[in-house]
Amino acid sequence: MQLSRVLPVVFTEALPNIVLDPRSFWRSARLARKADLTDELDALRKRGLPVVVIWSPRDRVVTDASVDALRDALGKAPTISVPGGHSWLLANPEHFGEVMTNVVQVAERARWLEPAGSFRRRWRRWRGSGAVSS
Repeated sequence: MQLSRVLPVVFTEALPNIVLDPRSFWRSARLARKADLTDELDALRKRGLPVVVIWSPRDRVVTDASVDALRDALGKAPTISVPGGHSWLLANPEHFGEVMTNVVQVAERARWLEPAGSFRRRWRRWRGSGAVSS
């Protein structure tokens, strides 16, 4: 890996976290380096669960190639681009809430557009089974 490419990322993304909590940083870095979620992503894709990838194109830790691989593993999951860098969620958690609220609202509206009765029938059956407590 090119040192000229890695050093700026270390200084802007990693250094503040190393200074604030070095032990947590190293545990997180080790987990991220060894993580292989291939089976979990494949299971989500096979179950047909709706997944949206939320990512910042200015993220210099999670690369374009990583996001593309994630989307491919999920069956070309849609992507929402957000402003910010790698730590956008920590820097602006309210924006994450807004994005997720919009995603859920769009998904709910889209499901009502499915062929007549399919989603509604499943919803009523699920609600009637006692799965939801009022």
